[in-house]
Amino acid sequence: MQDEVIIKSVAVPDRSGAFSVSLRDGVVGTIRPAEPASESAWLALPGFANLHAHADRAYTVQSFRPRSFADALAAAASARTGFTAVDVEARAMRLFDRSVAHGVTRIRTHTDVDPVVELRSMEGILAAKRRVAASIDVEIVAFSSSRNDLAESTALARLERAIDAGADLIGASLNSSADPPRALAALLDLAERADLPVDIHLDEHLEPGKMLTGLVADAVIARRLQGRVTLSHLCVLAALEDKAAAALIDKLARAEIGVV
Repeated sequence: MQDEVIIKSVAVPDRSGAFSVSLRDGVVGTIRPAEPASESAWLALPGFANLHAHADRAYTVQSFRPRSFADALAAAASARTGFTAVDVEARAMRLFDRSVAHGVTRIRTHTDVDPVVELRSMEGILAAKRRVAASIDVEIVAFSSSRNDLAESTALARLERAIDAGADLIGASLNSSADPPRALAALLDLAERADLPVDIHLDEHLEPGKMLTGLVADAVIARRLQGRVTLSHLCVLAALEDKAAAALIDKLARAEIGVV
């Protein structure tokens, strides 16, 4: 058991004045008014959660600015050709340490799994996760990137190996698939077999005619996977008329799909 730690003279949410907060074994014990009574310049909050990161790509900013989303994807793929597990681990450690310094105690990182990096990024992120286990909770999404179409069996096998390596969730970039319904079915089938939650990059565009969000919500409801799926981005929501957006949001709520 660790010794008690007392943080003195801090403000806490929904209360006025300053307080002393006691901690033991990482758990808040008591919150008492500070003695002597004083005002505080510091605010005590629960740890922040970063729900969408790409730690394997951290600190790889290049000097040019991409002209489009497709250009950005191509640039990212080019940069990743030189990734090694050691390189990814070092950059992820830098991100995790900086996150902790800014009050983040939980981070979900999407880690590329594709023909460009194979499992090298997974290996690096897993190594970094083990090193920071005492200070930050790291959730690893094995992310089947735009270069790994789950409509193809070889791509699915690659994601299965990432699960065996230690992924906490699985995900994919469905809009880049040549056959999105087939890729979605393959992803959800695998999630059910592995008993893992899902976090999908979806509809990173402003074209309602290409929207897949409704397809995913329907599949989640049909498979009774409510509460097991998160969708990241959903930029297309901003391009919908209010009535259509409200209907889609209602469907997402019925599917208990989280949106980041």
